[in-house]
Amino acid sequence: MQISWFDKLKTILSYLLTTGIIITTLFCLGGYGEKGIIFELISHFKVQYLVVSLILLFCLSIIGKKRFLLVATFCTIINLTPILPWYIYQNGISQETPNLRILVHNLYRGRNYQYSEIAKMVRTENPDIAIFLEPTNT
Repeated sequence: MQISWFDKLKTILSYLLTTGIIITTLFCLGGYGEKGIIFELISHFKVQYLVVSLILLFCLSIIGKKRFLLVATFCTIINLTPILPWYIYQNGISQETPNLRILVHNLYRGRNYQYSEIAKMVRTENPDIAIFLEPTNT
C-alpha cells in the first residue's frame, strides 16, 4: 500500500511544527541553566515564545496527528508555566498604595553650598525618606 503525497506532507508538517514548539520551549527554558550568556539573552522573550507555540499548536491541531499534538501540548504548557503567574490574581498582594513621601535633591557634586536652604526645605516638606544625590565631587 502506497502512502499518498498528502499524508506525507501532513507527516512532514507535523514533524516541523512539533520541532518548532520544542525549540521555542527550549528557548523559553534557556535562562534557567548556567549555559552561557546567549541562552540567558534568548530566554527573555517568554511571551513571544508562548504566542508562537500557540500558533504552531493550532496549526498542528488542524493537521490532526494526535501523537505530535500531545507532545506539542505538553511543551506549550511548559511555555505557559513561567508566564501564567504574571496574570493570575494573588490575594497576598495589597492593592493599596502607601502614603510615602520621598524627597530627592541633587547637590550637584558638592558645589551646592546652600545647606541652610536645603535643611529648611527638608523641614517644610517633612519627607519620610530624603535622598541627596552627588553630595561630594569624588
